[in-house]
Amino acid sequence: MILIIKRIIPLLILQIVFADSPKFGDTQITIMLKEYFHAAKNAPDLIGQRFYQNRGEMVIQLEIESTVGNVNESLLFGFNAMSQIANVSKTTFTEAVLIMHFGDKALPKHLTHVLEIPVLIWTLNTAIRSKLFSSIVVVTRKNDLVLTKKKLEEYFSADIINLRITEGSSER
Repeated sequence: MILIIKRIIPLLILQIVFADSPKFGDTQITIMLKEYFHAAKNAPDLIGQRFYQNRGEMVIQLEIESTVGNVNESLLFGFNAMSQIANVSKTTFTEAVLIMHFGDKALPKHLTHVLEIPVLIWTLNTAIRSKLFSSIVVVTRKNDLVLTKKKLEEYFSADIINLRITEGSSER
């Protein structure tokens, strides 16, 4: 009996070490995603998913709905879901796209916080540090002008760069 166990254990270890995890097709991945988002208590709402090729890259795209207060948790959950799915997919994904929607309209998207800082500030910091622009214009809705201006004044001094804010319109 001991001899049999001594021979079986190394075989089991080899099986575990060298076994490849099962790979699933797009239809199965879609079902798994829906179940994953439905089963987790802290999951944002999964609005949709898409798998496609773009410029030779295979893309996994998720659309989720979150609240402004849960944006960081939703970002982490969404990217974690894409990572886990990519590990068991037959398709080798090389790009991940996460589109977030906010049902809560109390705060405009550009002022939503990521790691305690508004998205707009992250974007402007990158643009300013690039030193490519002599001026930057921020366009926002009329209702958001005062709050956006307040955030800009909170994070940037007037002497850093010519930074202006203006009201947008419905035309693009």
